[in-house]
Amino acid sequence: MLKVNHSQFSLEIEFSAEFKNVDHILSIVKKFLERYQENLDFFNLSLALREALNNAIVHGAGCNSSLSIKCNVELEDKKIIFFIEYPGSGFDWNKLLEQTDIDKNKETTSHAPTHGWGLFLLKKCCSAIKYYGIGNKLSFWFNFDNKI
Repeated sequence: MLKVNHSQFSLEIEFSAEFKNVDHILSIVKKFLERYQENLDFFNLSLALREALNNAIVHGAGCNSSLSIKCNVELEDKKIIFFIEYPGSGFDWNKLLEQTDIDKNKETTSHAPTHGWGLFLLKKCCSAIKYYGIGNKLSFWFNFDNKI
């Protein structure tokens, strides 16, 4: 299942928690954004979005294809904002955000973490990241110099 609705400055996608949908969603988002940003560097944006969607599939939906995930994209003045919402009980996102702060933890960590690299990549690729409530809703965004 893959449902797409869009307006002039927003895109709403709902999809079954299957990895095969991720590439389709990236393609849909890229086409949508290219209407507003001709020279958009899609690498960091697609890396962050792919990590967020994969995390939602694995950790939120437990790879259960009968569950659905929502991905919304909103365009503001100089910002592209992504909202990902997924089923599940969430997680202690404050703790994981702290653990993935490599710069802050480099002197106290003797080895690399065994998980959390998706969140680390997400934090490094985008302008900011925010979790809500129990951790089953996430937003992240990219700031741009030129107006959308």
